Amino acid sequence: MRSLLSQYRELVLVLALLAMPFGLYVAHARDGRELNSADKALLWISAPVQKAIVGVAFSVIDAWQGYVDLRRVREENLAMRRERIALKFRVLALEGAARENERLRKLTDYASAPPNGLNPEDLIAAPVIAVAAETHEQVLRIGKGRRDGIEKDAAVVTPDGAVGVVLSVVDGSADVLLMVDARSTVPAMSQRTQARSTVRGIGAYARCRLDFTLRTDDLEEGDVLLTAGTTGLFPKGIVVGRVTGIRKEAGALFQKAEVIPAVDFTKLEDVLVVRKSATSPDVPMAARGASGR
Repeated sequence: MRSLLSQYRELVLVLALLAMPFGLYVAHARDGRELNSADKALLWISAPVQKAIVGVAFSVIDAWQGYVDLRRVREENLAMRRERIALKFRVLALEGAARENERLRKLTDYASAPPNGLNPEDLIAAPVIAVAAETHEQVLRIGKGRRDGIEKDAAVVTPDGAVGVVLSVVDGSADVLLMVDARSTVPAMSQRTQARSTVRGIGAYARCRLDFTLRTDDLEEGDVLLTAGTTGLFPKGIVVGRVTGIRKEAGALFQKAEVIPAVDFTKLEDVLVVRKSATSPDVPMAARGASGR
């Protein structure tokens, strides 16, 4: 008998496993009063197994539902994040358009009614298309040139103030030497006292040097400097910048100071070129080193 069981143990195990759920079905199908001892024993034995199976099943279901919910929340968060980024880009685009509209409006208003005795036809609007790659040069390129009426040594301005002069020109573009370049000098005068001086570039976008201001001249921190109009390049009265860092050295003939330019040269997008016919053409370019006094 033992050898027979060992020979067919797999079959016996399978039959037992099949018989157990069948017995449970029969036991559960009967009315409680008809359960015999074998049914009760079978139910008692199977109860922990059923409880464990049910618990595992519900745990798996809960875990799956949690995974599905978590995935849904993650997808919703990603969608909201994409929407937030898209909205941010739209806001930035609108702000950029508003700034550009304001800049162009300001440029148009200045060009349509320029100060300093200029006429609207004296100004040629031009976009900035490039800046010098060399760090020791403060030069930019504009998208208009000889065929647009631009000439060498013509003054370049914006509504904020003086920019520089045309250094070289070809048919479709021109290079502008900025007033902050170390080769550039601009004759200037104090708006408050009319005292004369020279603003000299030092190769830095945010600073210039003030030269040839007599020690006896009345110069104060924050004084506004205007173009003096003595070289025939810049019209008289264009804002150059503000005085800062005044120093008076003992025994020196001239006092020293720095000038903060009125124009932010790192943000130039459009400029106005003054036709040379609107200024005196007699004096050569200020960037050649004249003192301007």
